[in-house]
Amino acid sequence: MHSAIAALGGESDTGIASDTYTVSNGGFSHLAVLGGKVISSEVIELKSSGHFRVASVNGGEGDLFAKGSILIEFDQKALQAQRASTYNQIVQTSEVIRYAQSNAGKLNAEQLAIVNSAQYQLSQTRAQLHFIESQLQNSNVHAPFDGMVVHKKISTGQQTQPHQALLEFANIANLQLEVRVPIRLLSQIKNGALYKVKLDTIRQAVPASVVQIKPITKDHSHSAIVLLNLPEGVPVLPGGFAELELPLTSDSRAAPMIPNSAIAWHASLPCVYVVNSANQVDQRFVRLGDSFDESTTIVLTGLSVGEVILSNPMKYRALNLAI
Repeated sequence: MHSAIAALGGESDTGIASDTYTVSNGGFSHLAVLGGKVISSEVIELKSSGHFRVASVNGGEGDLFAKGSILIEFDQKALQAQRASTYNQIVQTSEVIRYAQSNAGKLNAEQLAIVNSAQYQLSQTRAQLHFIESQLQNSNVHAPFDGMVVHKKISTGQQTQPHQALLEFANIANLQLEVRVPIRLLSQIKNGALYKVKLDTIRQAVPASVVQIKPITKDHSHSAIVLLNLPEGVPVLPGGFAELELPLTSDSRAAPMIPNSAIAWHASLPCVYVVNSANQVDQRFVRLGDSFDESTTIVLTGLSVGEVILSNPMKYRALNLAI
């Protein structure tokens, strides 16, 4: 709560009373509408498997790719040269062994030792060729699933190191809604339960199930992060906005209800102006819930039933009174 900002000077008691509203009880069963952000249920970091020079990075942050699409292409000239050299070495060694085998009865002990060494070398060279071909096949970075590039960490022309992070890639098939919920409302949320979520893209409600509730302790916000799984195929991407419709059941606490005209906005945050017994005005930030009708709204936090507020603070702003 802010300190007292101004007194309603120049107004008679009768005038002040006509411009105030005593907060009423809106009932015990209503909806709380909580805004949240759409996030991916899975964000992975793709890494380099070896020493490569980046030939191209396809797309940019926010671009979508189907599973198997090439995200990063590496320059394969060095690997191709190694494969050609290794293959030639295999051919030459194989010729030596075939010649020795066709003249096996004519070889002395020293020549037989050379043949045995060549056979071992051939085995090693074939293993090396297999490794090089595997690197050629897997050197490019492919999309592991249908998803979106979240963060690029490499650019064309750069040289990579083994296990170096290249980019972050988010799953767009399995999306979640992340909502910050006041602690006092957590009793209304159950793991596994289904709730309605309104998507900003279509303004249509879809069912979403609660998968995790994570209390927040570091910022002393008296709230928790709730994660809900969205249905597959919803037309929304990570970073989008959605609203959770949370039915509030009867509990022993009143639900403050105020006229919409009493709601002011400061830096995009809703607030009201509370009038105390000395006719002084305090600015109070509040968290709004569902609208009962076109003229009234439930207040979730920041205000109590019975408090007196200005019913139309814009009137005093128009009169240039400092509230």
